[in-house]
Amino acid sequence: MKKQIFLTIAFSIIILAIVGVSFFFLSQEKEKISIEPEKEFAAWEKGKRIIIPVEDFSNFEEVILYYLNKYPNNEEVLDDLFFDFYYAERKFAEENEWKDVPESRSEDFIEKLVKKTERMDMKGDGKEELIVVFTDPHEFHYMPFWGKPVYISIFSYNNNKYNLEFLSESDLFRNFSFMDINNDGKEEIIFINYSCGMHTCFIGVKGIHFNKGNWEYIIESGHVSVSTPDSLIDDSDFEKIIKESIKWEDVTGDGIKELVITGGGVVATMGGGMGRPKKEIYAFNEEENKYVLTETRMQPVDHIYYLMIDANYALQKENFEEALELSLRALNNPTLFSNPLTDASSLDEKHIPRVLSYAAIQAMLVYLSQDPPNVDFANNLFQRVKDKYDREDNPYISAALVLLETYFQTKDALEACKAMEKEIILNKDRTEFFEWHGYVTEKLELHEMCPLD
Repeated sequence: MKKQIFLTIAFSIIILAIVGVSFFFLSQEKEKISIEPEKEFAAWEKGKRIIIPVEDFSNFEEVILYYLNKYPNNEEVLDDLFFDFYYAERKFAEENEWKDVPESRSEDFIEKLVKKTERMDMKGDGKEELIVVFTDPHEFHYMPFWGKPVYISIFSYNNNKYNLEFLSESDLFRNFSFMDINNDGKEEIIFINYSCGMHTCFIGVKGIHFNKGNWEYIIESGHVSVSTPDSLIDDSDFEKIIKESIKWEDVTGDGIKELVITGGGVVATMGGGMGRPKKEIYAFNEEENKYVLTETRMQPVDHIYYLMIDANYALQKENFEEALELSLRALNNPTLFSNPLTDASSLDEKHIPRVLSYAAIQAMLVYLSQDPPNVDFANNLFQRVKDKYDREDNPYISAALVLLETYFQTKDALEACKAMEKEIILNKDRTEFFEWHGYVTEKLELHEMCPLD
């Protein structure tokens, strides 16, 4: 009997212990949940700012959707939405030692959320969509005059309720407009983005349309470098750049406008290297139902490097007359290598002989490809550049010699051209025309040294 009582008491103690431990952990978990900040939407009073801490929300399109549906027929509520990015800025600064950590909250860290709203019937169904451009509060950049990237969002309104139908990736959009660019009777939204690094600025175009029940990009251009104003970029600079750089023109005469982006300039930047003006042409492709890059036109520039580059392009197309004119212009004007805009676009003493020697090779290729071949002209040109530019760090002189010797053996300009290219590749550590090439600078690769191949 005593043994049964003892076992009953022991069992009860174990049960109470288990319950107690369980209660302890449950209470701890409950306490943990209770200290989490609750993300609540503040009530709206017209003209009174609603300030939302950035750390409270990851998707601000949900904030916009909430207020649109909470206050229907009162889109002005979006004008009163602001975000406080103090803690986000502080975190960014703490992760990047070069940036000063803000000491305390202030109005400097409060910014308007919605940048712009527009209404447009983009589906062609008689109902207008609401387009809302709003800042990406979570994104920060080291160039303060960029501003923050923005999202493009499209909301529909059906059955007394707003619905989010499209949300772009965040980007540095600075301007948008409506255009029917492909003549389908429906408006597209065209966005222009503009961004700058430390030394180079870029411009690009994106467009969105409603196609077969889906929102799709109808155009996504590349980012074209543009001339950078000396001062920081402001709205007047940007409007001027748009007017000069972006055109919608019917280039092909088919009744559908092409996008023509003009950028570049004979300027050099620390990261980009030397560039020159160019045009990118985007045409509408019916099979893909979007605009694609169809042509890049580089603007001719009187600079020995670009004369040499263009002579190579002309030889690839077997346009021998143009190639000869360009290569000889470089050879006869050896001082066309500096730029009044910036000394950084100048070539140095080591690279000028390489550029001019390869230009001579291009002219020699033309002479050897003529009918009949003008071997004497090619030989005389070789002697001219050899006497002037033969030096240890210029492998293009030996390549020119291999070109001639191979031609004398084979009487074949193409075979001579290939042999010349092999000689250049053997000396690839001394073939560069610049000390370094930036991401803007056009560059002839080693496999392009024989343009006839």
